[in-house]
This record gives sequence, structure tokens and C-alpha cells, in this order.
Amino acid sequence: MDLNQTMQNGQTAIFGFQCDGWSSTWDYTQNNGSATQPVDVWVHSNKYCNPRTWSINTWHHVQISYSRTTAGVVTYNAVSLDGLEMPIGVTVNSAFALGWAPTLLTNFQIDGYGSSGAANVWVDNLTVYRW
Repeated sequence: MDLNQTMQNGQTAIFGFQCDGWSSTWDYTQNNGSATQPVDVWVHSNKYCNPRTWSINTWHHVQISYSRTTAGVVTYNAVSLDGLEMPIGVTVNSAFALGWAPTLLTNFQIDGYGSSGAANVWVDNLTVYRW
């Protein structure tokens, strides 16, 4: 679940966040390079998350709390899954010089575990608050 935001300086802050079924952790992205020579990496937090343990045919409520500076330094504050809040508390560089027009963009993706299978997934009541 990503949120990408073009900042006043023209660079894009990428707030990448995922429940990683391979490592059973909540993961976040950071730019280990610079804005003009980015090295985008996923980092495992120390917070448990395994989508294979989630109930099927059930709505799940995910909330992610993060903030950024004007330079694209992102703080991942916490994640909540079905009302259970887990503090993340990490601050990373996440500015990318992508040349995008002004935008606030959300991305949602489901990946499988293994080589086969199917999933029906719906997103409902997606809300982004910013101030």
C-alpha cells in the first residue's frame, strides 16, 4: 500500500508500506541513495504481520500513520490492523526526483505466496487524511 506525493520542490515522497508474507513483518521503503540516484529498498520492521493468518471472507481494517518533512524524510509512526496498533517509529529518506507533475497517488497491490492460487480482493472506504 503506497502513497506517493509530489512535494513543492518537485521531488516525490514515496510512502511504501506492506505486510510481507515471506518475512511475517510489516515492511516500509526507504531511499538508500539520493533523490537523483535513488536506491529504493524494502526494510523489515520488527512488527509481526502474516497475511496467511488473516481470516478469509472478512473485511480487514488497515491504518497507516506517517509524516514527512519538506525534504522528503518520512517517519513511519504506526500501523493498525483490525484495531491493533503497532508502533513502527522509524525515520528514513524517501525523496525521489521522478519528474512527476503535482500528484497525490495511492497504490494497492496483492501478491501471491507460491506459484499458483487466486484471490478476490476489494478496497472499500479508502481515505487519505493530510494536513
